[in-house]
Amino acid sequence: MPIVIFDASPLMTACKFEAQRTLVIDQLRSGCRRVIAPIVEEEVAVLGAGYPDDSLAFVAATRRGLKAWMLPDLVVELAERGSLTAEIAKTVLETIRSRDRVGVIELLPILNV
Repeated sequence: MPIVIFDASPLMTACKFEAQRTLVIDQLRSGCRRVIAPIVEEEVAVLGAGYPDDSLAFVAATRRGLKAWMLPDLVVELAERGSLTAEIAKTVLETIRSRDRVGVIELLPILNV
């Protein structure tokens, strides 16, 4: 089971959107161990907190040799591992489609959404 360290933006998306009447964050529960850094928790939980640089986590992760995924990539990875059904993964991707630029979801090589 992969350990996933959530940055603020995908965490907020996963906590805001529902797929099949279940929050996306809860859909991901069975497929990964979720870790939320204290600074991200503060950024998400504090009313009116700014978003200083959500891309900094991506840079830090890749420089340390960690695999950095966008939320749609995580959903596909969990589906490929069998932790999410293809139906749930497709529903999640269709649900969160509005948060990303055109092409982010459509260019995924799996699921044909």
